[in-house]
Amino acid sequence: GLIATLVNILTEHIFPKQTPRSHRATELAIQLAKVGYRVTLCAVLGSYDYSIFQSKYNLNVINLKLKWQYAPNTSDLRPKRYLLDKILNKLFHKLFEYPLIEFYFKIPKLLNRIEKHDVLISIAVPHQIHWGCANAKQKFPLKFPKIWIADCGDPYINFNNTEFYKMKFNYFNHLFCRLSNFITVPVEDAVSCYHKIYKNKIKVIPQGFNFNIQEKINLSPINKIPTFLYAGNFYKNFRDPNLLFKFLNSINLNFKFVIYCSDLSLIKHHLTHIKNKVETRHLIERSSLLLEMKKFDFLVNFENKNLKGQVPSKLIDYAISNRPIINLSTKKFDKKKFLEFLNGNYENRYVVKNLKQYQIGNVANQFINLAQDD
Repeated sequence: GLIATLVNILTEHIFPKQTPRSHRATELAIQLAKVGYRVTLCAVLGSYDYSIFQSKYNLNVINLKLKWQYAPNTSDLRPKRYLLDKILNKLFHKLFEYPLIEFYFKIPKLLNRIEKHDVLISIAVPHQIHWGCANAKQKFPLKFPKIWIADCGDPYINFNNTEFYKMKFNYFNHLFCRLSNFITVPVEDAVSCYHKIYKNKIKVIPQGFNFNIQEKINLSPINKIPTFLYAGNFYKNFRDPNLLFKFLNSINLNFKFVIYCSDLSLIKHHLTHIKNKVETRHLIERSSLLLEMKKFDFLVNFENKNLKGQVPSKLIDYAISNRPIINLSTKKFDKKKFLEFLNGNYENRYVVKNLKQYQIGNVANQFINLAQDD
């Protein structure tokens, strides 16, 4: 098969932005460059200077410039949202998929301008990135890479549960499914979200992380008083901390709960009684957070029952930190289990199965195998 020397990874965001898709693109690019591929990373860049990043990992970063928004959503960590953008978004999002539909028009120009690659890996969300690649394949077939892998975090249209406004754009959804060589999804559950005519194209490749697996998990508490952590946002109904806080307010035990979160509105009212036992911190960069997690007795996860086809990348980070994980339902609180954890008994901890599959080397190999498969 084809040994792909030139690989183009095209996505909305890359490092330093902290999102699962940005992480997927950045880690994959670094790993492929490490094993000898010539990698180009195309994304919506901001003011971040990539010169050190490019020379350190020996890859090429190209800006996919957007013009329609007053302040496009870029990869740097300076979010600017102008009122005008918010208004236009409200008005035109459901009508035209504004502002993301710009990718449909910009990507063909970009792919036509740069050197032809052997393999293209487009990473969504947003799916308009795939639509733009499909448009490029139709417009400039000779300039288009031989193999195109469309990687999808969440499905655009879940065929089990269709959103009405999205059906208007179903043409584009079918277009990228039809024109790509492979569609990759991170979990097995996601396969059923796609139309069955594409079943043979769909491959499951999990999210990739750069880590070494520790042989044994240390199952003894490491702090004088039970100290536990939650990192991430709270959402009403599916990542809802309500029952946990009711419980923490009802017990007369000493503990310390550290929360890394950007929006505390769902928990503010719970904190009056126990505020000296709860510490809230701003979200920090992922690698620093991984080091922080190692200092806790256990880590708290709220299970995502409503979201079929997703394993939160947070759970994999938790597992990498090698501390016990307590998995909590947002519907029914298990007091007995939580008290066990507070007493240093982690027997009923949640275990992420087959952690090796998430190692970036194994993940990159699966992409490489697809690129040589066709």
